Amino acid sequence: MLDIHLIEAEKDIVIPWIRSFIEPALNRDGSTHPLRRFTLVMEPIHSSNTVPGRMESECDQYGILDVLFANPVFSSLEMVNIALKGTKQIPSGFVETLEAKLPFLKDSYKLNVDVDG
Repeated sequence: MLDIHLIEAEKDIVIPWIRSFIEPALNRDGSTHPLRRFTLVMEPIHSSNTVPGRMESECDQYGILDVLFANPVFSSLEMVNIALKGTKQIPSGFVETLEAKLPFLKDSYKLNVDVDG
């Protein structure tokens, strides 16, 4: 499980860091990766609701997870859980915007976004 608390200075390094764990599996000899569940605990940047385009920009970075997990190497993946912390301050529409960036996971019923206030 990854527990991520984003601050503005760190926003652009989180996904490359996650990719560094996952991408080596893509270069294997065609065998599947044993990953079955992936849980990401995140706290959205609270100013997303006050700066135009900020929410879209914040959610854009997570789209790479959809691309990575759509790869046949991860065919054994059953569920991606995204737990949102600090939900009393999550901007309206954040969950819908995030889900829109993850169409493979959502359409294959492998995505669960947990909003726990």
